[in-house]
Amino acid sequence: MCDNPKAPFLTYPNEEEGRLYWFKSDCKLWSCPECSKKNRTRVAARVSRGVEHWNEIGLHVDFITLTSHEKVRGFERSIDVFRDAWPRLRKRIQYRNEDFHYALFGEQHKKNKTLHAHLVATNDLSKRIWKDNSRACGLGYMVDVQPVSNAGAAAGYCTKYLAKSAGIEDWPKKFHRYRLSKRWPVWDCDLPTGEQWAVFFTEASLDDEVRHWYKQGYKIVNPKTGELNA
Repeated sequence: MCDNPKAPFLTYPNEEEGRLYWFKSDCKLWSCPECSKKNRTRVAARVSRGVEHWNEIGLHVDFITLTSHEKVRGFERSIDVFRDAWPRLRKRIQYRNEDFHYALFGEQHKKNKTLHAHLVATNDLSKRIWKDNSRACGLGYMVDVQPVSNAGAAAGYCTKYLAKSAGIEDWPKKFHRYRLSKRWPVWDCDLPTGEQWAVFFTEASLDDEVRHWYKQGYKIVNPKTGELNA
């Protein structure tokens, strides 16, 4: 479970089963070791589902790498340029390719932290078009375009770069280490409805709640193992 002390506890007493379910919610911060792993899994699953969807409707998907301009080096400067260049490049690509959908991941160069961007994107444009437009918008001329073999490869691709960025905490607050286009498919899942979960912000208050239901004869479900404490 998440180790962040600010993450609240949730409890749910099931009257039919006579059981009290409880767990600690995720803080969802990339700086949290446990939540960082879960975040990567969630994003990878959504990217994988997106690639499956685009392939099903007949859209080609590529891996695309964008570099910073060769005269732009360093963390802060390359990000400042990218903030202006990427929206311009995105609009140019969308003008040529109306069905442009993407999952974008930022990567800092090991030596000087210069920003590179990696995309899993629907694409029917040539590498030359990407190169010329990338350059025209202020990014590097070095661009790589490779076909995506399958959804699993796409999931591994994004996990690789998310794992690289997970340990880096000095990303600017308003710069997302990954971003998905608006129409990228969501992950379909059936969530339980109707349950009323109570929220507790300290271990002491959770302990009082657990003791209360224990005295009522409820069995307490261990959130890690699923075992019951009589």
